[in-house]
Amino acid sequence: MEYEKIIELINDFGNSKLNNLKLDFPDGTKIDMSKNEEKVKIVENIEMPNSQRKLDDEKDYVQTKEIISENESKKGKIMTSPMVGTFYLKPSPNAEPYVKVGQNVKKGDVLCIIEAMKLMNEIESEYDGIIEEILVKDAECVEYGKPLFRISWFLIWDGSFSEKEPSQIRKMKGEKMLNKEEIKNIIPQREPFLMVDEVESFVPGESCVAYKYVNENEWYFKGHFPGNPIMPGVLIVESLAQTGAVAILSLEENKGKNALFGGIDKMKFKKQVVPGDKLKLEVKIIKRKGPIGIGEAVATCGEKIVARGELTFAVV
Repeated sequence: MEYEKIIELINDFGNSKLNNLKLDFPDGTKIDMSKNEEKVKIVENIEMPNSQRKLDDEKDYVQTKEIISENESKKGKIMTSPMVGTFYLKPSPNAEPYVKVGQNVKKGDVLCIIEAMKLMNEIESEYDGIIEEILVKDAECVEYGKPLFRISWFLIWDGSFSEKEPSQIRKMKGEKMLNKEEIKNIIPQREPFLMVDEVESFVPGESCVAYKYVNENEWYFKGHFPGNPIMPGVLIVESLAQTGAVAILSLEENKGKNALFGGIDKMKFKKQVVPGDKLKLEVKIIKRKGPIGIGEAVATCGEKIVARGELTFAVV
């Protein structure tokens, strides 16, 4: 059987919904293919027109199996190629890559493209997680089932962290501990009044460090002030309050509740916040009695303090 016909058959099988395929041809060629979510086997008695090509292909297959086995022993899932073609990390030569090592991805996110039969096929992630390794090079030719990416899981906040997950995954390889969607699982605020973009670290019931990225499209800049946009001081306080709410509402007994203002004390504003500023928000709970508590709050831009004071809250 001609080599080109075999490759075409592999492509057709890869694009089909079949999980297993066995074929016996009159010339003695036998093809046995199977696939699951992580690997594929293509075996036995495939006659090639060139003995060296056959040897090379057998080596490639053995190496592929070894790579899968090696990576399966590590944390995470292996994304394999669903077809034969050329692997590209970028949509065009001058564009940014779809993903980089350490980047968070969600199921359905485009990871790469594979050019096959003059068609550009977007390859989507099958998992939520972090790109731990990119196992092939840009513009490399790949066979069906070749490992492309190793993706480790990351933790979605559901009220408590599992101690079974490794700490380096919990810290998300230096990325922020909680993204905006995960913050929404803790506090009730929603856009446009969700004033915290990501959480760097927090200890339930004790403290939280978060960030607000102030951009020129913030809704309040249209009126505060036209031609001279300045973040209102009350919204800086609100950002701090929401940061404190992450700390207090992440306690198991407070899950699903609200944290309301009980008072603002000793609050002083020392610097204006304008578009382009990265506002660091830090709140430490210094006193708690029943549903009432006080948080020491500090907002900074770079090394400069923007606002400092104490916030009293009531959990209801």
